Amino acid sequence: MSRIRELYKNKFNSFGAKILIILILCNLIIGLVSFLYYKVYSKILIDEIGTNRVDVIRQVSDRIDSIKSNIYTLSNLYYYDQDLRDILEEVSLNNEDEFKMYLDLVTEKYKLSLNQYDINYMAVLLTDEGIGYSSSEVNDDYDFMNPKYKIWFKKVCMAEGEVVDIANYKDRINEKEYISVARVIMINDLIEAYLMINVDERDIFKMYSSIISPESSIYVVDEKGTIISSNIENLCGFNYFSMKNLDKLFGEKNYVICNKNKEKILCTRYYSEKSRITILEEIPLVTLLNPINKIKNIIMIIVILAIVIESIMVGYFLYKTYIPIKELSRFMKKVRIDNLENDCNVNGYIEINVLKQGLNQLLDTIRELLKKVKKEEEEKHNIELSFLQAQINPHFMYNTLFSIKCMVDMNENNKASNMISLFIKILRNSLSNPINLISIEEEFNGLTQYVELLKFRYENKFDVFFECDDCCLKKKLPKLLIQPLIENAIFHGVEPKDGEGTIFVVAKIEDEKLIITVEDDGIGISEERIFQIVNKEVKDKISSSHIGIENVDERIRLNFGEEYGLKIESMKENGTKIILILPIIE
Repeated sequence: MSRIRELYKNKFNSFGAKILIILILCNLIIGLVSFLYYKVYSKILIDEIGTNRVDVIRQVSDRIDSIKSNIYTLSNLYYYDQDLRDILEEVSLNNEDEFKMYLDLVTEKYKLSLNQYDINYMAVLLTDEGIGYSSSEVNDDYDFMNPKYKIWFKKVCMAEGEVVDIANYKDRINEKEYISVARVIMINDLIEAYLMINVDERDIFKMYSSIISPESSIYVVDEKGTIISSNIENLCGFNYFSMKNLDKLFGEKNYVICNKNKEKILCTRYYSEKSRITILEEIPLVTLLNPINKIKNIIMIIVILAIVIESIMVGYFLYKTYIPIKELSRFMKKVRIDNLENDCNVNGYIEINVLKQGLNQLLDTIRELLKKVKKEEEEKHNIELSFLQAQINPHFMYNTLFSIKCMVDMNENNKASNMISLFIKILRNSLSNPINLISIEEEFNGLTQYVELLKFRYENKFDVFFECDDCCLKKKLPKLLIQPLIENAIFHGVEPKDGEGTIFVVAKIEDEKLIITVEDDGIGISEERIFQIVNKEVKDKISSSHIGIENVDERIRLNFGEEYGLKIESMKENGTKIILILPIIE
């Protein structure tokens, strides 16, 4: 019995238990009721606004349906005008003025009958022989839509006189975007002319501009998801929406709340079956909820009052536990700024002691893990660098030994002996830890020997010139970093080219970085191949072309980070320039 009593005392005499009981009793009812009231009222308000906005954009859709119907009607009036067809059969440069005069007369008549919403309908007609007409004033260089060079030309021709919707026609000469329909006028199964009826997208915009708030957006979208009009003008003409995804998002509703750019918005839509056009509207939810800010303020006042009452009730307990919690907080701040050396020595109630013990155990574990991770990362780093270096050395050694063998087979023993001597010197310099740093002066000296060795192999087909600013001579870089690039320049640039080649190796300091360039006047590298090398898409074996370039780039990034690496500048038949970007190391 005494054991149970002691367990009960330890469990319910804790600071956490007493605080939780008081907070639950004081806040549960107030917080829950306030939250539910706010949520329910917000939902009712949003539903009401959503219904109203759908009705508003429906009215806009009706206007657009009327305009689109007028476009179709106007197109049919031109199309079925028998007098126009008779004129088209005889039109030529000699009677072009009469042709245009007739079109002006019928255009004026049609526009008067369709004058609605103050819309300016633009009719453009181009005969198959290139005689053009526009109902609006255009410049002399106007191309009269030049349909044969438009992506919709084939579709219009295949329609054989039927109307074809063009969601967003960009007239680059007039610098305007139009909502358009197009068709061909056929006489005796032959295309005599191309007819397009246009409405300025900004005229459509004026029909709904009055209902747009500064924060909202409206999109008029065709059945393919292309925006044909919007208050965001630069989006017009883009296939911006997936209609299937929109149907999935809205379901059977015409408004829904969704996230856009980490902000909740109310999306409403209305689809017109007549014109097959969808109108979408986006309004930030925060804008809609402004009317209930007063309710939010009342809720905040209630919460503040509740906090004051709770503070009085639990003040005693906070006072008793303030010092140990403050000490624990200070210690946690030290740990947060990477101070993991010391253990926590705070004492207090049961929970504080449990936290202290757990924290100390966690710190011990973290220290051990950090040591282990650091060691493993160093080993992994060295293994990766060794692997990259190991990829380059066998490739170079194979080529050199094969050349020596060829010279021995041809009884050129003196050359073979000189090559072996140079090869031994190079191997003596390279068989060390690949992450060791050497000065540029030492690297250039080693490269000079390496170039002499290659000249034996390629029979002086090339010259290599080294240039280094005095301020760079003592700067450090990873050993054997430039060698693969020189071999690459010789093997893939200079050697395939007709005649002798030249390679320049230059070291300088620019923008507080060490810049080393290896430039040749060889056959160059194609843009496609450069893209494959830079993006690690080369699938060849290790001995294949350009493997050295990839390895050099990997070594630089492993040693110094993604800020550094190499760039390739090359054009086919115009040589190659490889630029190494390295940190300045004294």
